Amino acid sequence: MDEPYFDTISKTGSRRLYRYWTERAKCSRKDRLALATACDAFEFLFDSAILDPKRLDVIAAAASHHRKTVWETGTLMLSQLAQEHSVARDYLLQLASSRNGDLRLRSFAYLTDAFPRDFCHNLVLSRINDVSERIAHAACWTATMLNLTELSPAIRARAASTKHAIRLHEMHMLADLLDQQFHEYYNKLGYSLVLAFPDQFPTAVIWPGGIKEGEIAKLGLEAIMSRVRNSGSLLDPRRRAWKWGR
Repeated sequence: MDEPYFDTISKTGSRRLYRYWTERAKCSRKDRLALATACDAFEFLFDSAILDPKRLDVIAAAASHHRKTVWETGTLMLSQLAQEHSVARDYLLQLASSRNGDLRLRSFAYLTDAFPRDFCHNLVLSRINDVSERIAHAACWTATMLNLTELSPAIRARAASTKHAIRLHEMHMLADLLDQQFHEYYNKLGYSLVLAFPDQFPTAVIWPGGIKEGEIAKLGLEAIMSRVRNSGSLLDPRRRAWKWGR
């Protein structure tokens, strides 16, 4: 999550933020024209109480573009509008139902707690159950970032049919983080601990150093988490209070 993305999801960026990016993008004239046209549409819709479908189509086309320079900005535009407008959320659902896996990934790439929680739940759940392991794995991470704890059973169920070793490991890890805020495992270096801090958005996932095997059982999870908090590992200006409440 880079700083421009943080500006967007926290709405501290101006209505011309995407125009600023477009003017500085390294791309072809054709791609720049597609971006500029999408910026025109976004700036109009940004100021409108009712979304014009034709202008929204322009942004959706940018979100579906094959060039990263275009689709990344287009997907952010669409996602920002979808935070407040159900008609824009319908376009994300269209991406989610595409036969193109890249488009399905984009459908949930920029979900935040500014969206209705039920919408996030349903969209992320549908992609956890995606036929593609790559997409299902990404959706599991999104579920964790959004602290959708009720989706841990779905993650475990999807993991049962996952073949890729790293994705399988991370799915089990993410389900544990949603259920109990920690996951313990062993690798070539020995014991490892992962902690989730869902106290603010987005949930922080931390691999703390210096934690020995058995310390959670001995000291308690909260003592370990307090140690990590006091270390400054969670000092991230991009994190903030949840809009959904906890």
